[in-house]
Amino acid sequence: MAMTDEKLNDAGDGALDELASVWQGEAVRLAELSDDELLVAMGKQLPPLDGEPLGAIPSPAFMIRRAKSWIDSHRAKICSALRRSAKVRAFITNRKAYDLASAAALIAGALVAYLADVVLPFPLTLAVILLRLGLETTCGSDWSIPSPD
Repeated sequence: MAMTDEKLNDAGDGALDELASVWQGEAVRLAELSDDELLVAMGKQLPPLDGEPLGAIPSPAFMIRRAKSWIDSHRAKICSALRRSAKVRAFITNRKAYDLASAAALIAGALVAYLADVVLPFPLTLAVILLRLGLETTCGSDWSIPSPD
């Protein structure tokens, strides 16, 4: 028997509650970093690029470019994942009910729950970056549930 989209959303959102409580402290720490520091941290967490010597220590500017490029190349999947979460959609409509740590943990949980096909070693770092960029800036203003890919 196939699960409806709403049941799939409920199952994915159940994982969000568990992750959110674990990640809140780390989200507070990440929120204290500058935009560049967040992008450098994310760039360091990405696997080495083809042809990059192992053990090489790329510059912060390179790490920032790497992180931004990863976000740009995965933007459609990121936005689709976030739109699938009823809890993220609730956050979009009522931001005042969430502090930054709760919002970041919620978004990170949605990324983990709905991006199973993407290697994502940095969901919380990415969540804080997305909040800084603005979810509507990153994903547009249409927060309806997308059709399955």
